Amino acid sequence: MKSEFYKFKRDENALFFEFQSVSKEKTINKVIAYTSFEHQPDIFNLALGDILESGEVSDMTISNNSDLEKIIATVVQTVFLFFEKYPENFVYFKGSTEIRTRLYRIVIARELEEASQFFKIYGISNTLIERFELNRSYDSFVIALKNNNFI
Repeated sequence: MKSEFYKFKRDENALFFEFQSVSKEKTINKVIAYTSFEHQPDIFNLALGDILESGEVSDMTISNNSDLEKIIATVVQTVFLFFEKYPENFVYFKGSTEIRTRLYRIVIARELEEASQFFKIYGISNTLIERFELNRSYDSFVIALKNNNFI
C-alpha cells in the first residue's frame, strides 16, 4: 500500500501508536494498539480507536473525517513496525461492527496482490481459518509475515 499515511508516535515495544486524523472540520486523536491474547501469547489483537475527550478509547465512534485511506495506510505502517519487532507472531483483527469487518475485507481484497509479497493473510469464518480468498465473507482476519512457517 503506497498511500500517504499520518505521522505517528509509538512506544518502544511497537505495541502502541498514536496519531491525529485531520480534516478541515476537525482533528481526531486516534490510537492503534496491539495486545496479546492471554491463552495465545503469539497472537496479537490489533485495535484501532478514537481517543475521546474523557481519555477513554472507543472503537465504535464514527469519525466521518474523509480520510479512511490515510488511516488504513497508517495502520499498515504500524503492522510493518510490529512485525519488525515480532516476526514470529501473528496479528488478528476484525471490525467492531459487521460493516467495518466488510470494509476491512474490501481493503484486503484490493491490496491483496501487493500485501501478499510481505504477508500471509487468512480469513476466519466461524471456526474455519483459510488463506484469504476474494469474494468470500469472513468474520475476522489473521496476518503473519510471509516467511513465518507456523501456519
